[in-house]
Amino acid sequence: MLLSVALALEYEAKCMLAEHRLAAGLTESDARAYIDGLIAMAEPIQTHFRWRPQLHEKDLREARHSFGIDVIRPGEALKRIAP
Repeated sequence: MLLSVALALEYEAKCMLAEHRLAAGLTESDARAYIDGLIAMAEPIQTHFRWRPQLHEKDLREARHSFGIDVIRPGEALKRIAP
């Protein structure tokens, strides 16, 4: 199994949530042992990606049509979620 640091931290955060531990019938130490074992078995990787993908106007129009979504600028998104 391949595992980045970010994904390992996400697994840890989710596994340690009380609701998940209770649903699985695990104590906190059981969950910690599971996470430790998972990380020990995993092959560490580094992820590489573009922070700001370079989309063309055509790609945005296709996304709007294909997924039925509004394509907006970040500033507009912030305005929509601001109280």
